[in-house]
Amino acid sequence: METHQEKIYVALGKNIEEELVTLRWALNHWSSQSVSFVILHINTSSRDFVQTPFGKLPASSVNEEMLEAFRAQEHERVKKILNKYMALCIRVKAEVLEVNISKEPVPKILVGLISSHGIKKLVMGFKSMKSSSWKAKCDTNSSCYVQKHKPDFCELFTVYEGKLVIFKEENADEGGYLIDECGTMVADFRKKPKEKGNLRGWFSRKFTDNVPSNEDDQRSPHHVVSNSATSIVHEVVRDKWEENVEEIDRYVQFMLDSNSQELEQRDETRDELEVTKTNKNYLSRNEVLRAVEQTEKILEQKRNEAKADAEIRRKSDRIFSLCNQRTEEIEAKLREDRTKQNNLTQELNTVRSQRHEIFGNITESKNKLKSELDHQREFMINLQAYSLKKSDLESALAMIETEKNEILGKVEETRRQREFVKRRNEYYRIREEMGKSFRYREFNEEEIRNATDDFATKMAISADLEGVIYRGRIDRIDVVVQFKTVFLDSLEEFQAQVKLLHKINHPHILTMTGACAERRCIVFEYMHHGSLHNILFSSSKKPTLQLPWHARIRIIVDVCSALGFLHSSKPSPTVHGRLNSSHVLLGHNFTVKIMGLSYNNNARPSSDILNLGLLILQLLTGNEEIGLQEVSQAIEEDTLAGNLDERAGDWPLDIAMEFAKIGLQCCENEARYEENVAVLIGEIMNLQAKAESRTLQGGEKIRSIDVPDVFLCPIFQFDNIIEVIITTNIYGTFNICTYGFTYEYEAIKEWLSSGHDTSPMTNLRLKNKLITPNHTLQCLIRDRWRDER
Repeated sequence: METHQEKIYVALGKNIEEELVTLRWALNHWSSQSVSFVILHINTSSRDFVQTPFGKLPASSVNEEMLEAFRAQEHERVKKILNKYMALCIRVKAEVLEVNISKEPVPKILVGLISSHGIKKLVMGFKSMKSSSWKAKCDTNSSCYVQKHKPDFCELFTVYEGKLVIFKEENADEGGYLIDECGTMVADFRKKPKEKGNLRGWFSRKFTDNVPSNEDDQRSPHHVVSNSATSIVHEVVRDKWEENVEEIDRYVQFMLDSNSQELEQRDETRDELEVTKTNKNYLSRNEVLRAVEQTEKILEQKRNEAKADAEIRRKSDRIFSLCNQRTEEIEAKLREDRTKQNNLTQELNTVRSQRHEIFGNITESKNKLKSELDHQREFMINLQAYSLKKSDLESALAMIETEKNEILGKVEETRRQREFVKRRNEYYRIREEMGKSFRYREFNEEEIRNATDDFATKMAISADLEGVIYRGRIDRIDVVVQFKTVFLDSLEEFQAQVKLLHKINHPHILTMTGACAERRCIVFEYMHHGSLHNILFSSSKKPTLQLPWHARIRIIVDVCSALGFLHSSKPSPTVHGRLNSSHVLLGHNFTVKIMGLSYNNNARPSSDILNLGLLILQLLTGNEEIGLQEVSQAIEEDTLAGNLDERAGDWPLDIAMEFAKIGLQCCENEARYEENVAVLIGEIMNLQAKAESRTLQGGEKIRSIDVPDVFLCPIFQFDNIIEVIITTNIYGTFNICTYGFTYEYEAIKEWLSSGHDTSPMTNLRLKNKLITPNHTLQCLIRDRWRDER
């Protein structure tokens, strides 16, 4: 886990030379400790002024373009200074904290940052200046202010000329001095007594000391700019000085004249007093009074002269104050001029180094670009050669692939034709063998009672005036046992019905598996999903099966197939007569079979066509009481979409429209299909082809596979038919056991391992338990599945 590093804050300004000394001291002082450094830079640039080569000018006096240029230049200069500081900290972890405040004093800002950022260690430099300079007073006071007002948790390190120093202050007016860690004084900023001398000489020294020589200006890289700036400063100071120079000269001359007169008067007065004192003993009383009176006049005159001297002193104080003010202004302007000159020199050096670096980068970039162009040219030549070779190889490969496909196609076609005949013959032979278990069978009363749990109420599926239908299980196979009231009264009618159903064998007509003459009942195969009526019109909120729109079309196709088979029977057509949604049964995977055939039905085939049309409209709308006029009007007004059954999903409107028209034609013009049901079957088949094409384009999967009975394991015949076919029969094995029946391997294995020694189908004792793989049936199932896909 990463440990928290102590942060050392270093306050740095814009004077790079002095601030780099402070930063080096901090880096060396904490070089052996795991700390991070924060470079604290306070930018006090005012938005009301802008730094120019001629000094600070009001922002309002510069146009917008120049203002943005000068501020961008100042920002870039500060950025370069900070980059130099960061470059020195390359071996340690460092970051920059820049604070932009223009109206607050810097010492107060530093104290506020210490409190807000929780600064525990702060390093700052102490600049070297003359004690007479007002700037030195500010620096001295800044250090004192931070030292006095900082919180107790912050430790301040003051660096002067690369040494850790401590500022000592004896008197706030007299300044202070710096001592190092050993107590040795390293700098003295205390005021010194002023030298006495001639006023003009003092002014001449002040001016000559602060004006740079021409020789220095010539050595400066910016002497032209510096001389211009300096001359501007001198002109401004000279103008202000000339305003008061005459008054100062008159005052000095007056002081000289007053001093000489005063000395002469003092000498005369002293001589008179001496004469008076000498002749005192020889004067009369009157003469003494006159001398006293004259002395009083002289004293009064001296009092007036003292008042004049006081006025002279007041004027002299004003003159000296004015001179000091002018002197400080001159010094400030000269310092500003030197600072500008130093900044310009640094900027020029920076620009020169940047220009040299840019020229080097340009040269290096040119060389790299030339090298890259040479490589690119060589690469393009090689690429063109490879492209030509690739095209030739692809052409040759395409020709070889075409020839290969043609040969494979011919071989596959020959093999497929040869195997087709073989598989077809074998298929019918196996179907004949395996279909024996589903042939008609006579049941006794005991078997019927066992199958229906002695006619238990829970086994009853439906009960009405016509009879009762039970669900049962015979030889592990689910069946339906039908009792009809009419059969109880007439044995002949029962036998006639059994005879009729025994003759009919169609995949979409419910298969009769046997009958019981004792109980006058018929046994049919069981359809797991029940009648179409219960699925469409059940009152249950959760229907047993969802019928998508394409599955509904498939149901009509299968019903049409069954009707076509019945109507084409010889010597006369067989008519269902009672076709409705209750007589259409659904098994696994939407397997459709119709029921309800009767031997004594005298209806015409047109009645089946009419009932088929009603069934189509019910599947289309999901409404049991749908009216023909309502559907016809919806077709004419193009509003059929509002009448479609939403449970069927999104009907394609064109297919739904065609489906509805077929239903209406069956109801209104049933005679059209009475003589030739094949026309109706053809129209329905074409509609089914469109539906399958549409569902494949939309990514839907049509789960309708017509499964031949011979493909089903007798044990698992009615349990998960589709899953058995897709998974088990393709990738597993069918096995032939004794008596010629074929079972799924896992089913017959479980049957035998559970202790049974009889056949699951005949209940006869097995002579042996040998199992032989039925590879022929497995191949037929695999081919059928591939064709269906």
